Amino acid sequence: MSWVQPREKPTPKTLFDETDPTGTIRSAINVENYSLLSLHVEHGALTGALTLWASNKASPGTGDDSDWKEVASGEASIADPSGTAGGELVNMSAVAHRWVMVKYVHDTGTGDLYVGAMAKAQ
Repeated sequence: MSWVQPREKPTPKTLFDETDPTGTIRSAINVENYSLLSLHVEHGALTGALTLWASNKASPGTGDDSDWKEVASGEASIADPSGTAGGELVNMSAVAHRWVMVKYVHDTGTGDLYVGAMAKAQ
């Protein structure tokens, strides 16, 4: 009888854990060895834009968008915070990028912003 080795458990990564964010913030996760990505988003009474970006560069910068392309809404999208507290789960299957970045551009309001990521080999 042969034993099957258990798969390594995926490790979650916190992309954002901000209180009263202002301006623009970005954070990225390397997903080149994974085919599934799940994002857990929670926010307070903020208004702003949350977008997903992708890059196939070896080490893309997160200081601006020059190394990135915005992910088409048909592939995956995150709902923008609209002034009331809320949250959602966003799943991307068949991830075909080396990196995925989440970008938040603050408009108004205060509260917490949390985005956690879990990447998994299929």
